[in-house]
Amino acid sequence: MGFFSAGPSAGLVIRAHEVELLAMQGLKVSARVRVPLGGPEKQELIAAIRQAVAEAHLADARLAVAIPTKDVLVRFFTLPMLPKAEWEGAVQFEARRYVPFKPENLVWDYHVLESKDKKKLHVVFTAIQRAAFQQFLSALTEAGVEPTSIEPGSLSLARLAIGKKERTSNPNEYICLVDMEPGQAHLVIARGGVPYLTRDIALPEDAHASLSASPQGGAGLESVDPRAQRLLSELRVSMDFFTRENPSAIIPTVLLFGDDALIGAWQAWLSDQLRCVVELGSGLLKPLVAGQELPLMFAATLGLLQRHRGDRSAAALDFLKRSTIKPAERARAAQGRAALKHLLEQFLTTESFAAVSIAVIALISAWAFFAQQDAEGERALAQKRRSRPDVGFGLAALEQQALTPLMQQASEQARVLAALVDQRSGVAAKLDVLARLLPDGVWLTGVAFEDRPDPTGRGQSTLRVSGACYLDDPGRQDEVIRNFESRVKSQAAFGSAGVEKIHDQVERRNQQEYTYRTFELNAKAERRL
Repeated sequence: MGFFSAGPSAGLVIRAHEVELLAMQGLKVSARVRVPLGGPEKQELIAAIRQAVAEAHLADARLAVAIPTKDVLVRFFTLPMLPKAEWEGAVQFEARRYVPFKPENLVWDYHVLESKDKKKLHVVFTAIQRAAFQQFLSALTEAGVEPTSIEPGSLSLARLAIGKKERTSNPNEYICLVDMEPGQAHLVIARGGVPYLTRDIALPEDAHASLSASPQGGAGLESVDPRAQRLLSELRVSMDFFTRENPSAIIPTVLLFGDDALIGAWQAWLSDQLRCVVELGSGLLKPLVAGQELPLMFAATLGLLQRHRGDRSAAALDFLKRSTIKPAERARAAQGRAALKHLLEQFLTTESFAAVSIAVIALISAWAFFAQQDAEGERALAQKRRSRPDVGFGLAALEQQALTPLMQQASEQARVLAALVDQRSGVAAKLDVLARLLPDGVWLTGVAFEDRPDPTGRGQSTLRVSGACYLDDPGRQDEVIRNFESRVKSQAAFGSAGVEKIHDQVERRNQQEYTYRTFELNAKAERRL
């Protein structure tokens, strides 16, 4: 791997329950440290970072940093081909469709890839709320660390896919990477070191079966560690969703990282259940480390270091550069201030002062002249206003008894107009609420909205939703669909709602047949949706 430089480098990965620090000299590991967090508080994070730096015996606390995936949003979308100078504005505008926060409240970055046919731009957009980012930055500073970059942990893991050379030949072939840690797993579907889909998976805390009880071959699901069952379910849902959204995509391989004993016990069983290749990620790490085998728990940290060791093909998504002014920009600003000071010193000479005085006198004279003209114009306008005819339809001369029916008629017309406006607003906001009501395992396949006001302005609003549900336990699909129906009914804005049709659908994907259910839900209301 020629992209590694000979100099030292170090990276820090902040996880939900621990921090990891990896220091390397060329291809050799000089230090690797894992420190558990004592709790979610900021002071616990500061203490863990300080301990990791101390145990690594680093002479320089300048570190590349990756932050927890649960705090970071990653979205993939496409744009038409644009000049590079227009990329940032177009990305920021398009990202508003996918990000439920105001841009000024975010720290964000993006990576652009041109499509093979040069007709589209493929954009990976990532963001973190500014307040959360400042918390991480403050903790690093108080721990004595100077970050050289701060990126999402999903990108650090995705960079390892660059080493999978066979993946580069087929532009439709992606790889699924899973990073296991206590209580949760992180899933990334990537290609060429770029994350296209990321997902955090919460695992059951109490595993009722031992690791040695993981089934091989035809053993029943009832004997499987419930954490493995949950991981299998989320892998299926995520991979099916990605291939459904990208019909030409294929995901032939799943790579496992994390606790070696845990993932080693599940590897063969997951491969049998998914009907695809499931491997430990050791093969990706070995070419990147010399002299010893690096534990799979440090995979994300090793991926973090690849960008900072000269890998030109790696994607760069750096929150730090987006949140601060670069040193070069500060230098240019200082040069500008010095030039302005010099200009003022040259300007304020005796000759210049006399010229400025004459110019000021001329400006004052011109202002006085035009001010006088403005005053004359205002007086003429006031005279014309006083002489214009009365256009009040004689209302001022009418008695109160004659004005009452006119006021009632105007109020009724205003009520009808207000109702019409009310019936035609807020649809997009309510559809956003609808998407947030979806339970796990349910997705929408179609949405139709219709609003036909009657002559009084009251709307007859109808929302028709088509969707589907897939779960490992088919017997729970009806229950989950009815749960979604109840969630919709609980929203007053949707009025009455009910599931009208449920059908079983059978599909075959990756040599495996599975059944899911489709449904239709109608919501009607005599108010705006």
